[in-house]
Amino acid sequence: MKNKLLLILFVFVTIMNSQNKVTDITNYDYCQVNSNMLFFYKIEKKGFTQSRGNFFHGNRFNVYATEKVDFIGKEYYGSMDAIKLSDLDSDFDLLKEFRDKVYFVDQPHLKHFYFLKNDSVLVCRVIRKKKVWELESEKEDEIHKMVMANNKIIYWSSKLGLIYKKDNEIKTSFLDLQSDYNTYGLKFSIKDKNAVNMETGYFEIGKYTLKIKKDNNYTVFKDNKKIVDDLPLKYYNNKYFVTIDDKTVKFYNSDFELDSTFTYRDIYQGSVNIEILTENKIKKIDTRLFTPAFYSDRTWGCGTVTRYILSIKQNRIREIIDAEITSGYTSPPKNIFIDSKIKFDSLLFVSRKKIMDYSVNGGFDDRVILIKNKKEGLYAFKQQNDTITLKEIVPIKYEKIYLLNGFVILNKNNKMDFYDKDFKVNTMRFTSIVFFSYNYVRYKKRNHTAGWMNSRGILFDDL
Repeated sequence: MKNKLLLILFVFVTIMNSQNKVTDITNYDYCQVNSNMLFFYKIEKKGFTQSRGNFFHGNRFNVYATEKVDFIGKEYYGSMDAIKLSDLDSDFDLLKEFRDKVYFVDQPHLKHFYFLKNDSVLVCRVIRKKKVWELESEKEDEIHKMVMANNKIIYWSSKLGLIYKKDNEIKTSFLDLQSDYNTYGLKFSIKDKNAVNMETGYFEIGKYTLKIKKDNNYTVFKDNKKIVDDLPLKYYNNKYFVTIDDKTVKFYNSDFELDSTFTYRDIYQGSVNIEILTENKIKKIDTRLFTPAFYSDRTWGCGTVTRYILSIKQNRIREIIDAEITSGYTSPPKNIFIDSKIKFDSLLFVSRKKIMDYSVNGGFDDRVILIKNKKEGLYAFKQQNDTITLKEIVPIKYEKIYLLNGFVILNKNNKMDFYDKDFKVNTMRFTSIVFFSYNYVRYKKRNHTAGWMNSRGILFDDL
């Protein structure tokens, strides 16, 4: 224990001594930013003397280490090229240059702003475009003036970077931007503070400004004049603005004049399209042609998965464990006994296939179709170890049983119905059920009434 305390004390004293070590850096020839440390280099007969440090305490620059190096390299990701100090402008006054100014990079979905809070503190504000411009981060740090040989001046902040002037142009190594922007040749701008919009809660489309209100509605301004209020904007492009509320879908033209309106009975809003039931027709809108006015984070998953496979062969069900993804192992087929008093000629899974698989993240569809004398019935199965037990859902008396849009369809004597919790064996309501899209099917009832059923199983008879 005593030795451990002595070791801690030795390390502490070593660090404090290194931080209190002061080296004259005014006569160095180059400076460079590596990570959040400032490096200085002095030319020697062979190589360079390198000193690196920071403002650990107050306004005194403390050198952390000094050593001989053969060349000036980039030691960290985001390191900047070394600056020749003799090339810098003299008498650079940051306070004069930055007072009432904003130094920034303006990107379509990201903006960085740098400005003075007071004569000694620099502020960095970052806003990002999601559904509107939102404040992503804001930090501030003390900015230090450093006078080098021949009155060459640099300004340094350990959190925000290096500022200097060369060829009468202000330059920087702002660390947040160095790796993201300088690589691609993007330039910084400096403007009057009043001419730069650092507000959040809005976005711009051409000559219009849209400010978000409560419940994700927008107010539209043109030249600071309100022209539309409480706009439930969902999508937009160069020609149209699409709004969706609890009754209508509206299209506005590029001047925010109402172009068309669709009152809907039902609506599906997917990732690539919108389908609306308006009167007796389905109208499709391809949202890939538009920009969404909302933002959603996508979570991507990755991992190893073991698949379990059931197959039907000679009216027997076999199980295979396919661990090829995880370990390259595939088990030999294992026969599973079907414990059933029901006599049948053949069987299919509810997909009408003879193979079905699932992963440990999902599960089997626990229904099978039993066929006897060309009639079909629907049964649930329960597997326990090496045995499957069947339980009747509907008896073997239908011409065909199949899946459509995830719903089980029963067909008997050219009459058909969906099997759901409200299904009654003696009620076959439909003469036709056909696929239209993965969100809607088209049906015709025995009383000749036609209509649409959505993916939630709700029927909409034609008006």
